Amino acid sequence: MNRYINSNFNRWQNIKWNIKDALVVLLLSFIITAALQIILTYVISCKYMNKDIYLTYETFIKISTEFWYIVGLIMVLDSLFFIAFPIFWVRIKHYGDLSILGLNFNNWIKNFVIGAGYGIVFAGIFTIPHLQERFNYGYDPTKFDIYVYWFIVTKMFVLGPVGEELLFTGFIFPALAKRIGSVLSVIIVSTVFVVCYHPQIWFQFFSMLIVFLMKIIGIWLFLKKKTLIAPIGFHIGYNIIAFIGEVIRSSG
Repeated sequence: MNRYINSNFNRWQNIKWNIKDALVVLLLSFIITAALQIILTYVISCKYMNKDIYLTYETFIKISTEFWYIVGLIMVLDSLFFIAFPIFWVRIKHYGDLSILGLNFNNWIKNFVIGAGYGIVFAGIFTIPHLQERFNYGYDPTKFDIYVYWFIVTKMFVLGPVGEELLFTGFIFPALAKRIGSVLSVIIVSTVFVVCYHPQIWFQFFSMLIVFLMKIIGIWLFLKKKTLIAPIGFHIGYNIIAFIGEVIRSSG
């Protein structure tokens, strides 16, 4: 990785945002997402928990479906914030155009396919053989309402990869690399990404390791290709295989 780090050294020195900017954008993204989660959860709680409801199977399914609507909506909204805040911050502060964040589209199809290929191989090696140990969120994808599926598909295959790579790889990583160097920045960003990914994996070492390695590979692709398209492709490729595996596991 050193060769790619050295070739990007001058690039990091030219970016105009710093660690303070990165922290502000990260905190804003999570604070607003958390606030929305609290508000939406409170709304559905008021609808059902303050009433004397006879909990039939049909009522339970209705509550569960509405709960997953809220979860799906939150997943989509947090990804939109991950996309919007770095772009807004760079534009409002006049730090440059979107290419400074790594959003350049030269040879984008080739870079996307290369990244997706790495993601598919990674998922095949680390995820498919260990489905019972990985990311057990306590849901069955085969039982979702079609609209909940659309939330999940949008999150996993479009907004999630774009938002997470834009925020962590395109915005936070360069700010750290400019100040403390790329190697240490890779470790810090990958660790923060693990912590922010999903609370349930904090108690699953294998899942934490997978997410940590995913971010390292994503940053390596970013350094190698000098575009976020490659790590976004990696993220999408991984998610496709992981989701298919989860559906197969649930169906079995």
